[in-house]
Amino acid sequence: ISSILGGGMINEGALVVNRSTISGITGSTGGGLVLNPESLTLVANSTISSNSSLWPDGTGGVAADGDLTMINATVARNEGTGLFAIGAFGQAIMLNSIVGQNTGANCAGSPGGDHNLDTDGTCGLTGEGDRSFAQAMLGPLADNGGPTPTHALLPGGCTGDACVPPSEAINTGSNTYCLMVDQRGAPRPLLDTCDMGAYEYGDADTDGIPDTTDNCPAIPNAEGQTADTDGDLAGDACDGPGSGNVDCSGPTNGVTAVDALKVLRYVAGLSVAQSEPCLEIGQPREPPATGIMGDVDCSGVANAVDALNILRAVAGLPVAKPEGCPEIKPP
Repeated sequence: ISSILGGGMINEGALVVNRSTISGITGSTGGGLVLNPESLTLVANSTISSNSSLWPDGTGGVAADGDLTMINATVARNEGTGLFAIGAFGQAIMLNSIVGQNTGANCAGSPGGDHNLDTDGTCGLTGEGDRSFAQAMLGPLADNGGPTPTHALLPGGCTGDACVPPSEAINTGSNTYCLMVDQRGAPRPLLDTCDMGAYEYGDADTDGIPDTTDNCPAIPNAEGQTADTDGDLAGDACDGPGSGNVDCSGPTNGVTAVDALKVLRYVAGLSVAQSEPCLEIGQPREPPATGIMGDVDCSGVANAVDALNILRAVAGLPVAKPEGCPEIKPP
């Protein structure tokens, strides 16, 4: 997407950007966000990444001429300057935020605030807990759970004699400003102290597998394993509606007649007991899973036919399903 001024958003009044990603935008004044004089903007738990400017050495991320407050925000990997905050008509404040790995200077101007990180020292960070010339160690912009892509904070490690340091944003933010969840919806803090940026490093679903290696970071994998029975790159706990495992009992117990009974209770309008964090039957599943909980034949709705198909699978009978619809998986 491209535009003459700001490709993503132009704010001339009041704007709140919350748990969002602004990416792939090209603009003249600023790629991701352009904040006009006398405007008020709050960016919380959000990622501004991979945007660009039509001008050489322009601002790819945020061009702020108005008042800007960023809390647990990540401005990274934009082409050009990440954050332009020299405007005479407003003030930029950052808290628990990351500005790093932009192709130009991370900052033009010196935003206020504390417990922030930049990777090249251009943001003039002088507040408590600030880190300049720091190692952000961001993963690629990717589906790390939740509705929008994020940059994961990488924990580092060694392979033989080759070692990679951990992100300095992990466990170094301030709990004073710490938001209750991160951009994905994972609770904060997952460790002792809130992380900087939009992504909270740790084990969001408390299944013993760090988010950075968990193929189903939003739902616990059974017994700490990252089983992927159908090879679709989403762990069994996150598999699509065709798995038939509507009570989220996992691959250990698999699909049973209890799953069919729960679908029938839902169809009849009766209460259905689901354990946390299992979705209610009939609700859209969260990425990387797709479809509707309980809709095993991928028809777009959970109904009595789905219950019958589950029972047929449990009994070892063939189940007719459209191409591409995941298989029902009895134990």
